[in-house]
Amino acid sequence: MGSSEATLEFCNRLWDNWAPRDGDNQCEDCPAHWSNRSDFPGDRDTRQSSHGHRPWYGDGDLDDVEIVILGHEPGRGSIGDEGDNETNHTKNSFEDVRNPKISEVPDNAGSLSLTKPLFERIDSELSAYWTQAKKCNELVQNNSSAERQCAGIGDNHEGYLADELSAVNPGYVVGLGADVYRIFSDVFDIDSLGGEFNRPIATGNSESGLRVLDVDGYSFKYIPTAHPSRGVRPETKEEIDLSGLSGKNDSERYYKLFADDLVSQIQSGEI
Repeated sequence: MGSSEATLEFCNRLWDNWAPRDGDNQCEDCPAHWSNRSDFPGDRDTRQSSHGHRPWYGDGDLDDVEIVILGHEPGRGSIGDEGDNETNHTKNSFEDVRNPKISEVPDNAGSLSLTKPLFERIDSELSAYWTQAKKCNELVQNNSSAERQCAGIGDNHEGYLADELSAVNPGYVVGLGADVYRIFSDVFDIDSLGGEFNRPIATGNSESGLRVLDVDGYSFKYIPTAHPSRGVRPETKEEIDLSGLSGKNDSERYYKLFADDLVSQIQSGEI
C-alpha cells in the first residue's frame, strides 16, 4: 500500500495543474477545465473563476489505502456566482476542499447517495480513498475527449488515472458502473467480464456475486459493481437475492450486500 507522501504528492500535482489559467500540463487544453468550458459565464479568455467547480478526487484516507472507490465523473454541477470567492476554488488548496471522511462523500450527491451503505461499511472497517476516472464535471459536448485526456486513454496512458493508482497503491479498486469498467479496461490490462456487464458482475461465489478481476502488472485487483444512477439492473437481480434485506430500494439493499461480502472476504483473506 502506498504512503501518504506519495498520494499527497500526486494530489497536489493534479491540483497545481488544474488551478492556473495557463500552463504546460495535462489540464491545459482539456475542454472540461474551468478556463476552457463553454457552459460557464464570461469570456474564456478573461475568465478568472472556477464557478464552484473543482476536480473531484482524493477524498478519504491518504495513507495505507486498502480500497479505492472509483466513480465515472462528477455530474453537470451548478455554477456559482461570478466574483464569489467562496465558489472560486482556484483560490483554495487541495487540502482546503478534500473531505477526509469517505462516508460523507455520498451526502447530497444525487444518485451517489444510494451507495451510502457501501461507503459507510467500508469507512468503518477499512482504509479507503475516493476518486473519479474523469475528475472535472461532465460536458454536453467534448465529454469523451475530456474523459480520454483525464483518464489517459490512448497508447501512452498519459492521463492521471494510472499515476494516481500507482501512488495510492491500494489492494482493491471498486469501480461504480459499466462506464468505469470501460475506462479502466482502456487504461489497464484486466480480466474481461465478457460481452455484457450487469449479469457477470453478480456471478461470483458470494451472496452479492461480486467478481474480482486481476490487473496485469499491478498489485491491486479490480472489483466492478453497479452504477447508482442506473439502478440494479434486472440481469443483476436475476443472479442474486435482495429479498429480506433492509433498505428503501434495490440499490441500497444491493450495496449493503455487496459491502458486507467485500469487507468479509478481504478481512478473511478470501480475496
